[in-house]
Amino acid sequence: GSIHTDRIVGRLVIRIRSQAWVRNCSLALCLAATACLSPRANRDMASLRPLVSASKVYESANMFGVAWSESETLFVVDSGTEPGTSVVAVPALGGNPETVRLPQLRGCRLTDYLHPTRLPDGVAFYQSCLPLTEDSPRALVRYDEVAHSISPLTKGIFPFNPNQFAFHPSMEQGVFSSSSGICSGIGWIEDGSVAFRNITIPVDGESYRLDEFLRDQRNCSGIGASWPTWSPDGETVAFLASPEAIGVRGRDRLDQPWNIYLMAADGTGPRPVLQGVGRPSGLLWSPDGQSLAFSGTLNGGEPGVWILDLETRSVRKIARNLVQDLTWNPSATSLAVVYRPSESLSSGQTELWVLDTGSRKQQ
Repeated sequence: GSIHTDRIVGRLVIRIRSQAWVRNCSLALCLAATACLSPRANRDMASLRPLVSASKVYESANMFGVAWSESETLFVVDSGTEPGTSVVAVPALGGNPETVRLPQLRGCRLTDYLHPTRLPDGVAFYQSCLPLTEDSPRALVRYDEVAHSISPLTKGIFPFNPNQFAFHPSMEQGVFSSSSGICSGIGWIEDGSVAFRNITIPVDGESYRLDEFLRDQRNCSGIGASWPTWSPDGETVAFLASPEAIGVRGRDRLDQPWNIYLMAADGTGPRPVLQGVGRPSGLLWSPDGQSLAFSGTLNGGEPGVWILDLETRSVRKIARNLVQDLTWNPSATSLAVVYRPSESLSSGQTELWVLDTGSRKQQ
């Protein structure tokens, strides 16, 4: 039973045979997972290999995306072999997981809620209607845990499938990235709509826009830019970019190194703070504003989950594997990660782990 459907990747409609496969990747090839699940990185690793205190809190056949809410609940997207996904609420401090009943869009055969993201006042998802067409509803939405209600964060049809998005603490503007799996770009959300800003990184005397791929998806040889995350004080945006990918085409782009950058909230002054990140997945600012967490390799070395101290610029490894997704707890003392032991995206279990980052001592 393969399911034939049209799926939109960025603004491009492609024909595929498995809805679940696209969801597992979030996009056609999954910028996170292309990197995140390379056979070289996770081969012969039957389980996560943490370097800090850790515990496995949930597992399923196909899990992707995770957000740790203020209520100490881990929201994950779970997908089986059948069409459609479900959102599962996993108590981070122990308890029974429960399926979250989210509203279905009128006129849609199925409604997906993907890319869970923690907000100051709830959890956000990318909501999409199946089957996907150019005119089907797609939006970023807020889920209120108390009222169990959904409210829109964007207006009209959100034209991109984001692999990550984040909002300013005031919720007045946002930033997102979208990827074809090979190329990616960063855009902005202003007044509920997609906006393009002329934010550039200089390379060899030329300036390259972070939104170049979003503005013209036929151009897949420019700079790669992805995984934007907003600082808790709203003053700075961190993101990953790959100047080394400029002029490189096809899957060779996936082997190029990335740098972590910081820029002001208005997009000015992007500057690298860490170079040589390979196969990155997820970049998230800690709620205390002191650290950035990410998955990847460093300078061609072994894979891991890393904590970058923004004051000292030092990095610390807290696990020896690449992971699909990660999220901080509200007190910035733990990370939850989604890990897939198998080399295959279509087989094996996915595991949800909680890692003690050691960033603060428990009182």
